[in-house]
Amino acid sequence: MPLNTNQLIRPSFSKDKSQNEAVNPMLSTGIVNRLLSLNKRRLRKTIHRAIVLAMSLFVLYQCANHDLNPKTNVSQVKQKRDVKSILIWNAPERAEVVAFAGHFLSCPIKECRMDLASGNASLDDYDAIVINFNDQYPLPGIPNSRRLPHQRFIFFTQEPPPALKEYDFHQYDGYFNWTMTYRKDSDILFSYGRIRKRTTSFVSKTSVNKTKLVAWMATQCKTDGRRESYIQQLRNYIDIDVYGLCGRLSCARHPIDVSHPRCYDMLESTYKFYLSFENSICRDYVTEKFFKILERRIVPVVYGGADYRSIAPAGSYIDARLYSPAQLAEYLMRIDANDTLLLRRSWCDGHGRRGFCDLCSRLHLDNTEKSYDDLASLWQHPGRECKSPMTLS
Repeated sequence: MPLNTNQLIRPSFSKDKSQNEAVNPMLSTGIVNRLLSLNKRRLRKTIHRAIVLAMSLFVLYQCANHDLNPKTNVSQVKQKRDVKSILIWNAPERAEVVAFAGHFLSCPIKECRMDLASGNASLDDYDAIVINFNDQYPLPGIPNSRRLPHQRFIFFTQEPPPALKEYDFHQYDGYFNWTMTYRKDSDILFSYGRIRKRTTSFVSKTSVNKTKLVAWMATQCKTDGRRESYIQQLRNYIDIDVYGLCGRLSCARHPIDVSHPRCYDMLESTYKFYLSFENSICRDYVTEKFFKILERRIVPVVYGGADYRSIAPAGSYIDARLYSPAQLAEYLMRIDANDTLLLRRSWCDGHGRRGFCDLCSRLHLDNTEKSYDDLASLWQHPGRECKSPMTLS
C-alpha cells in the first residue's frame, strides 16, 4: 500500500508570526544554559589543572631549593675533600713504611697525610691508627683510649704467621677494624710488589756476558720453610754463590731494602739464575726476593707457598718445589747449555707498594662498621695457612 504522506508526524509551527516569536526566546534560553554549563565544566577543569600545576611547581621549587642549599652541598663536598690523617703507631723505621714515605701525591686519591707516632700525638686527630706487627717482639703498648666512630684501627703486618707466633692475638679480639697485609683476603692489600704489563714488549737475552750460574742472598740461615736444607742439597749438584750472613760473600746492605741496588746490578750482570727462596711457605707470601729480581734480566727460581701463576707470567720464573734438588740442578744446567732457552719476553715489571694509596682511598669511600672478633684464627694457625717444608731424600 502506498505510503500516505499525510500520516507523517511533522513539527507543528504556527503560521502566526507572534506565536513563532514566542517560541524563539525559550529555545535561546536553553542554548544559553547549555553553554553556561559547558563553560562551567571547562572552568572547573582549568582551575583543577592550574592547581595541579601550581602544586607541581611548588614541589619542584622545594626540591631545587633543598639541593641548592649551601649548607648541605658544602658539607657533602667538604666531607669528600677532607684530608684523612693516618698515624703509624709503632716501628716507623721499618722498610715497608719508609719506602712509601707518605707520598700520597702519586695516589688516585691524594687527600691523605701520614704521621709517625710521638709522645704528644692525640689519637682524636687521626682517622686511621696503623699498628705494625713484625718480628720485633714484644709490641709496644697499643692505645686503649676511647675511639671515635669514624676511626679505624688497622692490623698491619708483612710477616707470615710463623714469624708472629710469640704474639697472643686473643687479647686483640674485637680491637681491629681492618687488616692490611700481603694476603689477598685483607681489607687493604699491601704486597711487596705487583706486576703490570709494559707499554712496549721486548725480548731479552738473559745470558749475555754472564759468567756465573746461580746466586743467593740471605740474612736468615734457619727458617720455618727449611729453604736452607733444599739449598744445601742443591749445592751438591751445582755451584751456588751465597751472599750475606749465610755465605762467605758479601754485598752492601741498604738501610731500607734487604740489599743495596748495586747488589742487584751485580747479580743481573753476573748471574743467570737467582734463588728467590722465601723463609716461610705460606699462602700469598711473596717478598722482594721475587719482585726485585723479576724486574731484571735474571731468572728467579722460586720456593714459596704462593700461587706464582696468578702473580707472574708463565716462563718468567722456575718453581723449585716442582723438582727435587738433583732435578732442579739438572734442569738449570740444561738451560745453561742452550742459551736460546733463556730468551724470554720481559713484558712485565714490578710495581711498587701501593697499600697506603689503597688505605687512603678506603678511608674516603668506606664507612662500613667492622671489627675482627677472632684475630687469632687468621694469624695463629700456621698449619692451616702455611705448607710443610719439602721432604728431601
